[in-house]
Amino acid sequence: MTRAIALLLVLAVAAPALAGPLSPETPEWPTPEATWKKADWDAFSQNLVVGLATENDGLRASALQMIIRYGDNLDVRDATFDVVEIYRSHPNERMRRLAAVTCLHLKNEWAMSFLRMSEPFEGSDTVLHTVRALLAEHDARKQARVEVGSLGMIADETER
Repeated sequence: MTRAIALLLVLAVAAPALAGPLSPETPEWPTPEATWKKADWDAFSQNLVVGLATENDGLRASALQMIIRYGDNLDVRDATFDVVEIYRSHPNERMRRLAAVTCLHLKNEWAMSFLRMSEPFEGSDTVLHTVRALLAEHDARKQARVEVGSLGMIADETER
């Protein structure tokens, strides 16, 4: 009998803990974009610029991917020539495509005009299709900014 009472007492205490929270809502975790301070983004930007200047292809590919992912929060203008150089002369087609996509996320008119000028001379069909798609996306974004600007509204993207 004592064991039964002890078991009931343990279950009475443990049951609420096993049942979980009273509210079905789960907490939402903030995104890195929302929690990082400006100083963090500046330091991250500088590290990406340094990474693109190295000869390590793994580091360069990672830096290109980070610029694509977080480009709206970064200031990597100093890496523009490194990105274009990877697009222009890297022997690996995948790295060239990654660099071309990064040019769009740099929001740099010079980089996009370089892609436009190099389009007729592109030797790889895969890279050529990528460049054409990027130029079409760039032109569509530019047109959207013009249309939004003509309505007297503020565009959400700014050229750096």
